[in-house]
Amino acid sequence: MERVSKDEERLKSLPEGGRRAAMALLALCVGDCVGLPFELRKHRANRQRADAAAERGPEELQRLVLELIVERLGRRGPGNAFARCFSDDTVVTDLKMTALAQWRSLLQRPGFAEQEPRKLLWRCFLSQLQSWARGPAGGALFQGYGGFKGLLRPDAGRGGCCGQWPSVDIQEKLPGCDTWPEEWFVQHADLYCSGTLPGSCASYGNRAVMSFMPQVVAGAILCDNGAPESEISALLCLANTHRQSDAQTAAWLLESVLAATLSGSIDSCRQLRAVVYDSPYWRVLLTCPLAHHAAYPLQAFDNFLANGDCEEADVLAFIGRLSGAAEPPLALPLGGNCGEGAFMGQLLRSAANWDDDFEPEEGHIALPNGEPVRFSQRALNTVLMALWCCCGADSMWDWLSRLLGLLKGTK
Repeated sequence: MERVSKDEERLKSLPEGGRRAAMALLALCVGDCVGLPFELRKHRANRQRADAAAERGPEELQRLVLELIVERLGRRGPGNAFARCFSDDTVVTDLKMTALAQWRSLLQRPGFAEQEPRKLLWRCFLSQLQSWARGPAGGALFQGYGGFKGLLRPDAGRGGCCGQWPSVDIQEKLPGCDTWPEEWFVQHADLYCSGTLPGSCASYGNRAVMSFMPQVVAGAILCDNGAPESEISALLCLANTHRQSDAQTAAWLLESVLAATLSGSIDSCRQLRAVVYDSPYWRVLLTCPLAHHAAYPLQAFDNFLANGDCEEADVLAFIGRLSGAAEPPLALPLGGNCGEGAFMGQLLRSAANWDDDFEPEEGHIALPNGEPVRFSQRALNTVLMALWCCCGADSMWDWLSRLLGLLKGTK
């Protein structure tokens, strides 16, 4: 408790902007820590336990969350790579912060100062990622559907990497020094992330937005210090692991909201709906082809932003289109502090958990061409879910309980 008190005092002593940045990074890590025990199909039982706990009140739900977090620390022994209460979202956030510090240092050194800032920062980020190419992670830094093993392990990747590049011998070495990327690897990373390697495609996944905060914090600092535009715009490359246009659009929307939060333009989450609704990024989003994309409930979310909630008909229509069912099974009512937008939350929860809560023979949700939706893995949907969790929240537990509501199941 003494350590906690000292950390709180240090936070309070920071300037307003610095305190906002530190709290934002802490919130990212807390959200990752709380959500991890409830994610994916293998944790379906935990989601059902959370439903039952929420019915008994917020204290019971908080007790269950803490119990499951502590339980993860003892899994398979303390030396096991999975004995942790954070995911690769927190890891990549940390790698981006380290890459930014490395970049700022190199920009002051002869031989590096003349390089294009964006290219230098991309190399710094790759140097940090490469330190995970071996060891327990096995190169699979981005988990879930993303995989990304082919990025860090071209020898083990998919889509014709083998034989095209020099043999890889990246051991567990000091990140940023012994793992500085050679030119062939930089070329490979650009081809892999852009989806131009045979058998690969640019990712619409959410890992770039899940670890997005460092570049927003860095942008605020650089602007305050009068840094040149070439350095400020270079920060965009930290989201270049996921280059599919949907993911890039999600990153732009998220950046606009986070930048407004750090600058103090948003005083509380009570203002968030109006800020997003009036954002030029949101208005552009509603006029681009994504506005009518089957995987994204943008019209329903616009209704939520404008009126405080969408309608039940919006929920049935969206899930019905994806499932092909006239009366699709919807998520249970949200327990705990449902706050604003109960129907919007029901839509997000139903779509986000479908693949994990139902067996293939029970039905699946898919796009008209048969492609799996993978709703919550898509960066743009992740941003919508995050915004819904925060809109109207009065405390950290408010948005955490709404996050847990989205992670809980339909059965």
